[in-house]
Amino acid sequence: MVIRLLPDRGYLESCRNIVTAARKISEAIRTSVPELYVVGDPPASVVAFASKHPNVDVMEVGDVMNKRGWHLNALLDPKAVHIACTVS
Repeated sequence: MVIRLLPDRGYLESCRNIVTAARKISEAIRTSVPELYVVGDPPASVVAFASKHPNVDVMEVGDVMNKRGWHLNALLDPKAVHIACTVS
């Protein structure tokens, strides 16, 4: 998710937008993708998710999302990927 801010907007607004984006992503995974789960309880800008379904490889999910323009990073133990929400 890319958030674009106008130059005159401040740091606090960009922080609010980043945290809001991360919470929306986290909530969408929890409520709309039953094969995945959010790792932990992300408090700020990074959301990690893993597979809870034996036939869903979360690394393959990450690869498909990368091909669609998302920028994810792989994690191990548990095998997961994470999204870091930022402004551009």
